[in-house]
This record gives sequence, C-alpha cells and structure tokens, in this order.
Amino acid sequence: MSKGSTHGIRGGWWDPWLIAATVGPLALLLLLLGGRPGEPVADDYDYLHQILLTHWSWFDGCGSILYWRPLARQAYYALLAPWMLTQPMVVALVQMGCLCLSSLLLYRTFRRGLNPDIAFAISTAPWMMESSRLLIMWPSCFQDLGALLFVSLALHEAVAARLWSFLASGLAALLCKEVAAIPLIAILACPLVRLDRERQRRTWLLSVALLLAAWAAVYLRVYERASLTIPGPGGGHWPSLAWIPGIAMIPWWLFKAVWSLPPTRELVDLVIAAVLIVSIPWPRVLATLRNHRSEMRAWWFWGLAWSAPLALTLILLYPSWDPYRCALVGLGVFAATMVTLRALHRHAIPAFLLVRLALLAVAPRPVREVTLEPPIRGASIDVPRLSRLQLFVAEVRHELQVHLPRLPHGAVVVQENFPAMTERAFGLRPALHVWYRDTTLKWLPISQWFATPSLPVATVVEYQGNRSDPVALVEPEAMRAMIRATVALNDGRENESLHLLARAESLQVDTSATVFRESVEGKRHYAIAMLRFKEGRYDEARSELLALLAAHPGDVPAHRKLEEVEEILARSRLPQ
Repeated sequence: MSKGSTHGIRGGWWDPWLIAATVGPLALLLLLLGGRPGEPVADDYDYLHQILLTHWSWFDGCGSILYWRPLARQAYYALLAPWMLTQPMVVALVQMGCLCLSSLLLYRTFRRGLNPDIAFAISTAPWMMESSRLLIMWPSCFQDLGALLFVSLALHEAVAARLWSFLASGLAALLCKEVAAIPLIAILACPLVRLDRERQRRTWLLSVALLLAAWAAVYLRVYERASLTIPGPGGGHWPSLAWIPGIAMIPWWLFKAVWSLPPTRELVDLVIAAVLIVSIPWPRVLATLRNHRSEMRAWWFWGLAWSAPLALTLILLYPSWDPYRCALVGLGVFAATMVTLRALHRHAIPAFLLVRLALLAVAPRPVREVTLEPPIRGASIDVPRLSRLQLFVAEVRHELQVHLPRLPHGAVVVQENFPAMTERAFGLRPALHVWYRDTTLKWLPISQWFATPSLPVATVVEYQGNRSDPVALVEPEAMRAMIRATVALNDGRENESLHLLARAESLQVDTSATVFRESVEGKRHYAIAMLRFKEGRYDEARSELLALLAAHPGDVPAHRKLEEVEEILARSRLPQ
C-alpha cells in the first residue's frame, strides 16, 4: 500500500481530494430542505434561559442539572443567542461549517500517511449518514459536534507532533463533552502518530495525564458545588442493570447508523447485513490480513481502542438511542475498516462509499406537517422527530409574537390540544420567558384552566392538526363562552347554550382558528338537534346530527343520539 509523505500533503490546498472532503458535508443541506434547521427546541431553551435571563456562571450546567460543558453551552449560546430566535439558519450554517472543518482536518490528518482515497473515505465517517443531519439541525448537538471538531483537530496536531496545540484542542474537546477523554488517550496509539524518542513519548503521555487530571479535578469541583448529576439507563439513577441488553443492541444500532438505517426495521436490516456479509470475499480478506499483518494489527488495535470504550458509554444509557453520536464513536473502527478495504481491493472503498451515499440519499426528509403523533423509527431523536418539534415550536412562537408582540407582566398562556410529545420541546424553563424576556410568564394546560375558567389569561394557543395553519390563537373570552356553552348543553339548557355559542363565535378575532370555529358549529348542531328532539321534530334532529357527524365523524354522543332518533323514525314508519 503506497503512502503519502509524513511531512506534508501533496497538492496542498488545491488537492481535489481535500476540496471534496471539505465540501462533501454540504450534501446534507440538500437533505434538510423543507425543515427549520437551527430552530431551538427542548434543551436549547434551558441554556438560552440561563444565558439571557440570569447572571450566569461558567461553573454550572448552564440551566441543566446534567454535566458541565462550558464551551458547548455557556460560550456557544452566549455567542449565538442573538441569532437563534431571529435567524436560526445562521446557527445551522455555523454547525455545517464545523462539520466541514472536521472533515477537512480528518483528510489532512490521514493524508500524511495514507493514500488520498483512503484519507477521503475516512473523512466521510462523521457525515455520510442520515443521523449526522442532527449535528446541523439542532443547536444542542454542538456538544457532540464540538467534541468531534476539537478531537479531529487534536488528532491533526498529534500527527504533526505539535504538543501544545494538541493539548489546547484536547482541552476544548473536553469542555464540549466528557467522553472526549477517551479519544484523547487513544490518539497516542494512532499508527500515524510517530513519537520516535522514548523521552518524547513520556512527555506526551505525562502531558495528557496531567491535562485529564486537571480537567477532572475542576469537573468534580463544579459537579459538587453546582449539584450536577449524571443520568443512569433510560434517564434513571445508578445503580441499574437496565443497560445489559444494550451490550448486543448498541453495537448493532451503531452498525446500522453507519448505513443510515433506523433501529426499527429489523428484518430489512438483517437482510442487508446478510447480503454485505455474503458479498465479502472472505478468503481474500484473510490473505490480505496475513500479508499486512503488522499494519492491520496496528490500525485495528487503534480503532478498537477508540471506538469500543466510546460504545460502552452508549450501552450504559440503553434503551435511549441517539444515532448522531455515531459520528465520534465510530471513527476509530471506520478508519481501520477503510485501511483494510483499500488493501483488499482498489475498488472496495468506492463501492463502500457509493452504497453509503445511496442509503443516505433515500433517508427520510424533515416533516412538512405537525402530526398528532410523532414518527416512530426507534431512535429517541432523529430527523423526522426533531423537525416535527422544530416546526411546531416555530409556528407557536410566530403566532404569539405576530399577534401579541408584548405580554403583560405575569400573563398566562393556555395550551390547547398540543400534539403528543411536544411539551418538552418548549424547555423545562418555559420558552415564553426567552421569547418575551420575562420570567413571570406562565404556560397552563387547558385542563387546569377548565377547573378555574375565571383565571385571567392572555390567549389560548390551539393546535389544529394537519392544516396549512397548524396553530391558531383563541380569544380567552371566546373560549370561556364555549366552555360555559358546553356546560349548559350537558345540563340540558340548549337555548342558553346557543346564546353562549353565538357569543363565542362573535368574540373570536383570529379567523384562522378553524378548529375552534368548527367546535362551535358542531356544538350548535348538537344543541339544535336536542331542541328538535324534545319538540318531537325527529327529521330535523336527524339532519342536524348528520351535519355534525359530517364534520366530526368521531363524536360519540352524536352517534348515540342519532341511533336513538333513527330507531324512533323507523318505528313511526311501521304500519299501525
């Protein structure tokens, strides 16, 4: 296997392979069309709340009780907070740039000792899979992206034998995410890191040990003073044996993440894996391993030293599964695999990359509609799930800030019929605080408001399903009138209910609130049907009930009343 220079990179910055490695991740932007990449959701609001609304410190969880990651939280959110709400695409482009830079650094690193096609193939490890789009879409993912970027830089500097820049990059990686400690140790075993003198090796080992010890000492101090915690399996607490099934599942899911496959399609994925295994010329593989025994042993030792401990950290969090973590976890084994494939056959790497690229190209796109139930593909978070949350949060924020650019101090905003698994999208510290820079504002589920409808609220945010306007604002007085109309209707006071429904309709200002208006109309049909039923005008009652069911097919009381009316009408038509 021919190798590149250990002192420089042939072709310099005009190397076409380097250009391809740098711009390759831009393909992920095409697979995000229609979404809202960069839109803050969930944890983002906890960090923004801390940065924008408190006297924040560098030495805490930045609004979270989990972990100390000051570079990926305090520094990153303080820098980009001005754009996160107004120009989220800026955040996505920043994270896109970090991914491109990581790919560039990996190419330059491995080009120092390997052929350009191998170096390029290794540079695709972090981005040529569908889950890596999350590293661009979600600001919170900068914790993983930052660790990947600075670990890639540390590897680049180690191969160039620059100790101080290696240590600085390693520290930056640690301040993004704790697991960066594993690759920092593994870097010293990389076949391209050549520390020739015994004294030089001792210096590097001692320097890494001192760096990790100093970082760990500060981390433990922050952990204690800020009352931080580290979750156990599935978000629980230690000790627990819930992670034991993950010993088998997490490596399998990591393998599937490399091929852009979700965890759920077991049968299809087993077929794909079987085809891949059968298509491998095993006699040639064994011969190649024998012929390049020393080289292969070095690469696979390093690859496993990098990836196996990182995979263990994911096993301990089983059954939670976030496939974007594979970008850092799989890099070591991926590099060893590329070296092996190149030794096996000159066309093996192109075939490998083409299959990965094809599977990436057919990956699910961001959702275009906010569905009542989240897409289920087996991962805790993936592109369809995250894009659904981003779309919904963006719609709610837009509706509120367009119609209510200011809210009174202490105002309450009621949530009505929000779709499943979207509550956490607004953060544990309410997104309302961040949007309006006011910590006295409060979300309130409509079920609580029903119990105390006299409670003053600013507006009711109502989810409208798969419509062009998935969110609308309902006037509180209009909603109160409808609540009272419903009570009157249930008590048999139909005339009073009709009066209140007319009042509710007249008080509603936002004409896009179609669900609310349809609810008013449906209750009106039912009230009139009940009046006609009491008057013995069964044909008219039947017409009103049919009109109600045409708009609301699942209305159970209407179905029951219609059955009763139909039975009465059928008896009346029998010969006397």
